[in-house]
Amino acid sequence: MSRLPHVSILGWYGNENAGDEAILTVLLADLSRSIPGIKCSVFSANPEKTAETYGVSSTQKN
Repeated sequence: MSRLPHVSILGWYGNENAGDEAILTVLLADLSRSIPGIKCSVFSANPEKTAETYGVSSTQKN
């Protein structure tokens, strides 16, 4: 059985910028469609909100 990749995403997320949040929405959707079951982590200025909004794990971006 092969392991699914775990992708970490770094960008300007969690700063309430509609354009960046739209990019993240599309990126996560495309990754999920291309690789079902993929695990994604997002570095964010607001990790709690990012995790809740997108259903991913999220870590504080310094």
